[in-house]
Amino acid sequence: MNGFTDIPNSQTGRGIAGGGLVVTGGGEIGSSASYGMQAGYVNGQEMGWGYLQFHSTGWHTYGDVWMDVTNDGGNSWIQCGPFTTLYNRITTAAYPTSSSPSRAFRVCGSLWPGNAGISCTGWW
Repeated sequence: MNGFTDIPNSQTGRGIAGGGLVVTGGGEIGSSASYGMQAGYVNGQEMGWGYLQFHSTGWHTYGDVWMDVTNDGGNSWIQCGPFTTLYNRITTAAYPTSSSPSRAFRVCGSLWPGNAGISCTGWW
């Protein structure tokens, strides 16, 4: 699947970048989640992947996470996802890292329904 490797939702690695998402309404926090990029070894090869992790789930809120990979310095990219979860942790598939400056990753997340919008890490 475009060079991506499926990994379990429990896969963890070293944190690279991330952010938080919050859905609010009536002055109250309904749901919150963090999203981010991690890297580590999968089947003996260093790879990067994205995740979304809920922290509070006051409302019926879904979360999406996806990862973009560029091999030409950001001029174009392939997207893995979005993957959707309700109240759980979910990961994208993993993609091999490279010493090439042309390869970079970014991870994006969103919560819905609600007003959290879409948020993305910078390219790494």
